[in-house]
Amino acid sequence: MNHGADDVRTMHIVAGIPVITTAPMIDITNADDLRVALLSATALGYATVIIDLSATDFCDSAAMRELERAHNRAQGEGGEIRLVIPGGRLLRLLDVAGLRRVIKVYPTLGAALEELPAVAIQPAGAGCTAEAPAEPAEPAEPADG
Repeated sequence: MNHGADDVRTMHIVAGIPVITTAPMIDITNADDLRVALLSATALGYATVIIDLSATDFCDSAAMRELERAHNRAQGEGGEIRLVIPGGRLLRLLDVAGLRRVIKVYPTLGAALEELPAVAIQPAGAGCTAEAPAEPAEPAEPADG
């Protein structure tokens, strides 16, 4: 794992949602840092994660692969990945990779946080209670005809 200036910057919780901020460039040298940060959020029980790419100008195929994997993991847990990208070249790269069709993109962190109701930010399985299956109804008596 790379521990230089281009590491994924931080993971912090904002309004109950993990937010991962990223380096100016995400490529094969630090894409693993992004994966580790995403897995850390998942390990804490969060199904929905916001990746704030506001400071990121470039992502290579290794980074795009990590974003797609994170999206697939989040969907499997009943959550989602939300990307914060104000515009520019990074949006075009997501279009070329086909990821913009499957991962939600927001222009600001505030917009990414706004859409999520409080109940949806609970980690997968939190607060769920199983109900006993309903007893089958007694068969109706045939009517005498």
